[in-house]
Amino acid sequence: IIFDKTNPENFAVGDVVPTGGNIVSNAWNSTNTGMDIIIPINNDESLDSGRIQIQAKIAANIYENLGNYNFIVSNDLNNFRTISISENFVRSITGYTENDTITINAVIFDIPGNSTIGNESLSKLVINESLPIVINSSIESDFSDSSLAGIGNIITLSFETDTEIQVPSVLISGQPAEILQIENNNWEAIYAMQGSEPDGQVLFAIDFVDIHGNPNSEINNTIDGTSVIFDNSKPSLSYVAIKSSNKDSTWARSGDTIIIKFKSNELLTDQIVTIVNNDAEIYEDILNDSIEYYAKYVMGETDIEGNIDFEIIVID
Repeated sequence: IIFDKTNPENFAVGDVVPTGGNIVSNAWNSTNTGMDIIIPINNDESLDSGRIQIQAKIAANIYENLGNYNFIVSNDLNNFRTISISENFVRSITGYTENDTITINAVIFDIPGNSTIGNESLSKLVINESLPIVINSSIESDFSDSSLAGIGNIITLSFETDTEIQVPSVLISGQPAEILQIENNNWEAIYAMQGSEPDGQVLFAIDFVDIHGNPNSEINNTIDGTSVIFDNSKPSLSYVAIKSSNKDSTWARSGDTIIIKFKSNELLTDQIVTIVNNDAEIYEDILNDSIEYYAKYVMGETDIEGNIDFEIIVID
């Protein structure tokens, strides 16, 4: 029988590092699944088959055991031992509260049971598991009507988060957008429509992670309700009619006015009409829910007799 009343040598607990999910130094976030704690083991044969007990406290509370003890093996002597603690043990520490601090220490026991309490780790983990959120957002196009876009139009998605975040990732119409930090928690994502995107509402997805490692996302819906419709389809006319100012509207003579009325189911930005190869004057009649267009041309002596040809070119 060997008599040993000497406590193990003094030691200091090494780094404490969160594991799993998004790892951020000195932070414990909603994605972490455990922590690794580095314990230095002195070159003392009486520690072989001894044990290590991790301890933890929240803020100014007293230390309590964290998880089960770990046996020391011969390879640990004069080396460093990494102790892994699962998230269930971490979240059950007395006083576990958002924005409080986790401090880690350890007790080393030799074979006969002599023990030494170490110096606590300098690595402290601040608890922050609150997910960041978008508190303001809007989307617009640089087209004259900011709710519409075509090929080449630039889409700008502006958003603000409630807390500081890392550089976010944004898809606009399924494509990576350029990211600009405007100031503080305000960001812009910019994308120029190429033409390969599907017609309809311009969809977006914002993936962001706060500085503590907590992730969140925002998809398609803006806070202010704005949206942009992409239209890469050629415009079509829903109504076209032609008549003459003559008493018989199907005939015309010199001095009579040819009138073409046309409508489209979408907004037109430009219209060009020719009647018997001459440019016509175009007028708009704005109704409650649509615009009617009128093209007029006065027939002259030099115009050729016969059926009156016309052409309408529209741009949406």
